[in-house]
Amino acid sequence: MSHYWKTILEEVRYYEQKGYHCRYSNLQETDIFNENRDDTTSSAQPSSVKITYPLPAPFDHLYLTEREAECVFCLLQHHTIKSTSILLNLSARTVEFYLKNIKTKLKIRTKSALITQLQHINFGDFTEVHDTLLQLIQSQTHPAKQTTAQKPLLLR
Repeated sequence: MSHYWKTILEEVRYYEQKGYHCRYSNLQETDIFNENRDDTTSSAQPSSVKITYPLPAPFDHLYLTEREAECVFCLLQHHTIKSTSILLNLSARTVEFYLKNIKTKLKIRTKSALITQLQHINFGDFTEVHDTLLQLIQSQTHPAKQTTAQKPLLLR
């Protein structure tokens, strides 16, 4: 066994002893082995309920997730993938990933076919709408309140 590994094993064995100094590891710098866990009180936050958006016929057996709904809403508002990613604070690749998932669900191959199939969805008609999508809907119904810097890029 090399000198390095012998020293590491020694540090693991003796790092808690007063006066011992670790040369290679950070065992003495942090409390990495001490878990501050109180099992008597549950501090776990209840997970928020995820809202799903059922699709109209002929896709009424399918639904969109919250992020998928946000991406579809932006596409229906004529946003590009890049402007959608900026608006939703996502990478363009993530938006593409959500759109790919939607196209797979609907068995559609192109973005334009996706827009054609989903153009009649009105997200304002859903009984429950999550906060981010609600803000997007409200920003589209009150565009005069946006400053020039906040206005999204549109398809030309």
